[in-house]
Amino acid sequence: NLPSHTIFRIDAATADRYKITLPDGRKGFIRSAEAEPVERPVRNIRIENQQALYERPDTIAARKMILPVGESVKVLGSYNRYFFVSNGILNGWIKQF
Repeated sequence: NLPSHTIFRIDAATADRYKITLPDGRKGFIRSAEAEPVERPVRNIRIENQQALYERPDTIAARKMILPVGESVKVLGSYNRYFFVSNGILNGWIKQF
């Protein structure tokens, strides 16, 4: 079982299962009843220290931008020790703090 709010991509579907790809490229299957769309933020957070917004949940991934101290972002999900966030303009990954 995946933790709640885990971000994944759906690659294929059957009547009751999804074939998924996790952000690190691993593939697997989950029951469709366990999936939830990313429609609403899980929570909002304020950036306490300057944070890089990454393309993937990995510090060697391309940086999309630097989020400044005090900026509010919406947490849409997570994977490992990263949050998938939106600042209203861009979506990307930040290290959890």
